[in-house]
Amino acid sequence: MGQAQDDLSLPGDGSLLHAVLIGTVRFGDADPAVFDAQDVAAMGRNDLHGAVFVQGVAAVETAVHGDPHRAALLLGALQQRQAAEAQEQQGDGQNNIRFFEKGKPMVHDLLKKCIAGLLLTAVIISQTACTGQSGGQEGTGSASFGEDWLLNTYCYIQIPENGQEDTIRRAFSVARDYENMLSRTIESSDIGRFNASQGGCKVDMETALLLQDCRDAYALSGGLLDVTMGAVTSLWDFSAQEPKAPDADAVAEALRHVGHWEALGIEPEDGSPQNGWELLKDDPGMMLDLGAVAKGFIADRTASYLTQHGIERAVINFGGNVVFLGQKEDGSPWACGIEDPSEGQSEELIQERKILGTVRAVTGDSGQVSVVTSGTYERCFQQDGVLYHHVLDPRTGYPAATDLLSATVIGPSSEWCDILSTTCLLFGSERALSLIEGQEGYEAVFILQDGSILKTDGAEFTEQ
Repeated sequence: MGQAQDDLSLPGDGSLLHAVLIGTVRFGDADPAVFDAQDVAAMGRNDLHGAVFVQGVAAVETAVHGDPHRAALLLGALQQRQAAEAQEQQGDGQNNIRFFEKGKPMVHDLLKKCIAGLLLTAVIISQTACTGQSGGQEGTGSASFGEDWLLNTYCYIQIPENGQEDTIRRAFSVARDYENMLSRTIESSDIGRFNASQGGCKVDMETALLLQDCRDAYALSGGLLDVTMGAVTSLWDFSAQEPKAPDADAVAEALRHVGHWEALGIEPEDGSPQNGWELLKDDPGMMLDLGAVAKGFIADRTASYLTQHGIERAVINFGGNVVFLGQKEDGSPWACGIEDPSEGQSEELIQERKILGTVRAVTGDSGQVSVVTSGTYERCFQQDGVLYHHVLDPRTGYPAATDLLSATVIGPSSEWCDILSTTCLLFGSERALSLIEGQEGYEAVFILQDGSILKTDGAEFTEQ
């Protein structure tokens, strides 16, 4: 690749800049050593991943390294290339990937999600005690660090000792296996096969165990956290280029298949767990969506894998589901920044929210502690003056009415932090506070729509 005066060098140590779009770069031919404006001009007609890579690098150059000049050079070259491609496509009528739509540049959704994850990573790294200094990793001289794109977000694992890169790769492989088992959008997954079936299918024991927890979560939430919402959630696409609310009649029809846990059977095949498990349904229209619980479940299983392979201390960040494994070297509590959700979602390439404060997390007898934030402000859109967010109420099929912008839950299980944080959004602040105070070992910090902050008595939260 060409060496220009204004090229953008990527560090080769697995750092944040290199991490920006690991999930998309792997599909392209981009060399993560040097990428410059000349390379942008030479990109192929359908090199979407190359384009997204440039946007991502430029975004991180601005967000992390504070150099908008080089970012502007890269984006300028990219925009010129995209404009040329758009003109060519209008001229030849071919239905190739387009970078422009209705006269404005398209910002690839994957890019936006990746940058959001990256910025959260920067927050955690600079605000938490898993770092020795701002912008670095704890014990950077003796640490292993790896990153990947899975669970539809940027993820990283850090182990504060040398030579653990293979362990990290295997841990990501474990996490990906679980994603391939539990994702609604993967047709071959247990959930994908169940949703497409008329009466059910065989599933892995782990899927069966997670669904037992989902049944408990349904009871705990009074029916508000309901993974049988798949028929409804499939109607909402908050990741679309131009998202819109689904047809009311379609929502009403989908709701007919929600909440009927009596129609869902979770049974060992032939009466013996050793023979496998079956997930059965009496209603062919019933569909499952484990989005509110799966990420935390997978984070816990990944932490367990690391522990089983001799890792005593680690930081796992799966797109905001953070697990701190073991004790900090100096014995002090872990800490994690909570960002300001009041700015909402933006169409800008980068939206760097300020940090409201930090919450401390103490590892208990389980050997780990998790910090999970759920919010209404990231996956949302406006239509006809109405704000629609992704936390749906199973009673209506539409976004839940709540006075909370975000709920951060701290506790020993990432899965249950996931369950509780989403339930808190559905409950609203008053019921949410009562809920968490009744859960032994769990604390919470709530950001309300009026900007006020509410927390449980045991939550150690320090405002910036």
